[in-house]
Amino acid sequence: MLASALLLALTQVAAAQGTIADAAHEAGPDTKGEALSTIPVAEAATSLLPVPAGDQPQQLQEVIVTAQKREQSLQDVPISVTAIDSQFIRDTGAADLARVSQYVPNVRVDAHDPGSPQVFIRGFGTNAFNPSFESSVGLVQDEIYYGRPGYFTESLFDIDRVEVLRGPQGTLFGKNTIAGVYNVTTKSPGAVFEGDGNVTYGQYNDQRLEGGAGGMLADWLGVRVSGTYRHQDGQLYNSYLHRDEDALTQKAGRVKLRFVPNEAVTSDLIVQSSATAAPFWPYQLYKLDADTRSYLQSFDPGVEDNPTDFRTESDTPGSINKGSLTFALNNRWTIGDLGGLHDAAGVLIVADSHFHIDQLNDLDVSPADIARLDSHERHKQLSAEARFSSTADSLFGLGQQVELVAGGFY
Repeated sequence: MLASALLLALTQVAAAQGTIADAAHEAGPDTKGEALSTIPVAEAATSLLPVPAGDQPQQLQEVIVTAQKREQSLQDVPISVTAIDSQFIRDTGAADLARVSQYVPNVRVDAHDPGSPQVFIRGFGTNAFNPSFESSVGLVQDEIYYGRPGYFTESLFDIDRVEVLRGPQGTLFGKNTIAGVYNVTTKSPGAVFEGDGNVTYGQYNDQRLEGGAGGMLADWLGVRVSGTYRHQDGQLYNSYLHRDEDALTQKAGRVKLRFVPNEAVTSDLIVQSSATAAPFWPYQLYKLDADTRSYLQSFDPGVEDNPTDFRTESDTPGSINKGSLTFALNNRWTIGDLGGLHDAAGVLIVADSHFHIDQLNDLDVSPADIARLDSHERHKQLSAEARFSSTADSLFGLGQQVELVAGGFY
């Protein structure tokens, strides 16, 4: 009975300490006879940066997106899209898509569990804890579809643009995009050799290093190499195991090779790897009844249920290790005029990606050895996409211009 009470009492918590305190206050002082509950420790939201002051009027620049598999101005795309560029990501210190989502309307990413983040657009999403279910929100990076929600918490670095497309996008992005799509584009080798870097440091020893460099080495060859390292100590201290439970270490790297055999053909070879390690898991005991408290004190006399002190007493040295390795080849042909078609172009993308998660969780979040979850996931995907796009003056004499995109995806 006690184990059932402990397991059924897990509940989620607010994002910041002040909100946690309010929640505890609203719960009321009368907690007699209630089961054990827990609350997760979430990261405080990052504030938007102030708008620079000045007398000069600000002029909006044209934003180019690929929401319809073609480079278009955002104003010409008939889709609800929010586009965030690399400068905004750098200014806000966003280290993953969960941080980026704080600045996108109608979007929420719950990344307390980095192995099973919950992604929602306009309130629609999928419980990612069960890997048997495909996500309702698709993730596409450099035109490669990634088939597991765990990719959402991989390192976000050397980014050129993030587009969030709301609503079903099955026509161009496949069936697993009922709620929408995250369309991410990373930086490619530029016409000139250039490099950039960024170092951030925050509370609880939260530190992040990011850098990238590259360009065209010759008329036919270009390269860009980038990487990131992130570490944080966290603020949830386990007084039973004497460690921080929400610490995190993340490393990732990417190499892009660009081959230009002639003016009409461009090929990008992409190799990307990421690895994440963290203890588990970021929950605290909350509202212990008298019998449960007495039982847990037999394991740890100092057990407590204060949800605002960022302290826990889990007995299991839980952990999560996750990572991915991706190889991709993106080929683009500029065809030009083709009969009555204009600006014709072809694309062929082939990608192979491996993703793994190994985690051990203390489900009762207490010093008692009641319930653990030891899970392992291996995901392998091989994908290919062929696409043809062009424009025409009209469709059987109707209209002034027609945009055509046709292709197949495996």
